Amino acid sequence: MSQLPIAIIGAGLSGLTLSRALKSKGISSVLFEKGDAKVRGHYAITLHPWAYQPLMRLLGMDVLTFKKAVAVDQNVGGFGKIHESARPKEGSFRVHQGALETLLTDGADIRWEHRLLDTPENARDSNNSNRLRFQGQQDVSADIIIGADGVHSTIRRNVLEEAKPKVLPYVTFNSKRRVTKSDYEKIYSPAMKDATTLEMRRGKTLLQISLIGHEKNGKDTIVNSFIGCTYSRPAHTNDKLHKPERSTTKAVIIPSELFKELKQLKDLPEPFSDAFDSKMFQKGRILHRLMRTTDVEPSDMHKLASQGIFLLGDAAHAQPIIGGNGANAAIKQALDLADHIAENRDFGSFIDAHCAEWQEGVDASTRRIAEMHGIDEPGHELQIQLKSAL
Repeated sequence: MSQLPIAIIGAGLSGLTLSRALKSKGISSVLFEKGDAKVRGHYAITLHPWAYQPLMRLLGMDVLTFKKAVAVDQNVGGFGKIHESARPKEGSFRVHQGALETLLTDGADIRWEHRLLDTPENARDSNNSNRLRFQGQQDVSADIIIGADGVHSTIRRNVLEEAKPKVLPYVTFNSKRRVTKSDYEKIYSPAMKDATTLEMRRGKTLLQISLIGHEKNGKDTIVNSFIGCTYSRPAHTNDKLHKPERSTTKAVIIPSELFKELKQLKDLPEPFSDAFDSKMFQKGRILHRLMRTTDVEPSDMHKLASQGIFLLGDAAHAQPIIGGNGANAAIKQALDLADHIAENRDFGSFIDAHCAEWQEGVDASTRRIAEMHGIDEPGHELQIQLKSAL
């Protein structure tokens, strides 16, 4: 069984950023990822200056070079501009998550196809190190375990069984589909212009359109574009579309009631009339999205820290996809953690210094998602909806 100083579970944005930051400080780490080495994260996310500026410094890139590498429309000379309808913050832009992850994997020691079986708490070895067991792979022992395996963290689920994600009372579906060049130029470009997002609200129903990327042929000519269309609204009592207890494997099971609701969206302006047409929506790959948060208590974080375990990013403080800044928070936390590890491998002081910041990030994201749906008194209405949903 091999012995490692630092093992990072999960090769997403938080794990990759941490590994890259540690390497820059001369500290070795190994990432263990359950998936294979194929490009993942074919989604668009928003990055804010407070997260990407220190990341750029780590990568040794200026802002222009960075945007040319990761912006969703970089292959057509774009810079991920956010449309004014989405109320962009100064300096923020849209990024292709897969491109950013690929950039961060350069030089990283990643063990692909390592699915974690046992967790550190019930797998301590005779040297009081943390032993990791993987499906069909050799066991690994590590002094420090970083759980960067997302909102469905295997480590958190097993060592903190009571710290389950909370599902906010929203009904959200996303359809990702390919649009031909001619349709994109005719239907979407006139409204989006040089931006990569559009957003509108009909009552308390939120409609979002996001460019994910352009597909070129061998002659470097655009032939198709990929767009993501998000339909989201507050849940109501006995809502057939709100399924907070559904398993992750059932995210692709789409109730027929969704398409009935889409048909009720009348007189939408283009390109929303095309994006949210019931038949067009069905042409894409549809996923039922649960708006989840996690908020591991500081006392539990300290308990794990005493065992050499730290939960990073969404594994401990997830924010909802809509209204959340989860990717940004994960990047910043990973950079902060690397700085701390370089000086002190006792996580206790790090937790004390940042726990209020992490908590506020989760709370702020819950307020933002309510505002984006036109809920004037989010605390009161969300509590009522949550009780009826659960």
